[in-house]
Amino acid sequence: MTHLIEVSPRKPGADPASRSVLSEAAHLGAANLRSAAVSRLYRLNGAVSADDASKIARDLLCDPVTESFKVLGQAKGSGLGSGPSVDIWYKTNVTDPAAGAIETALRGMGFLAVQVRCGTRVRFEGEPARTLEPLIGKFLANAVIQDWTLAA
Repeated sequence: MTHLIEVSPRKPGADPASRSVLSEAAHLGAANLRSAAVSRLYRLNGAVSADDASKIARDLLCDPVTESFKVLGQAKGSGLGSGPSVDIWYKTNVTDPAAGAIETALRGMGFLAVQVRCGTRVRFEGEPARTLEPLIGKFLANAVIQDWTLAA
């Protein structure tokens, strides 16, 4: 079973990563961008139930003081708001060091056969999806080692 977990700041847009995206977007000409919210994504693949995915997110992936999480299953796109979002993942042939560390921790929690991939989701408000592609290609994603998907 595959589960997609999104870990977000409790105050979206107020975190340093989101402020950095807004600042860089302004420099790259996205003048109408009102907000950007950055979340971490984790794709768990293996013998993990939805309850297990919630436990993993709560106990390992999320800081309960400053962050919240959602187990999204196979969901694509942000599922929130009307603005576009981009999901950025390491390519399958690229080593994902954070995923390796999480897999080691999962084995310690008794989850022996779970593969993990780590990614990033950025939600935007104020700009149409087509105007965001230069920002994604120049600032958010490294095309050599990452793939990205823009959802309108």
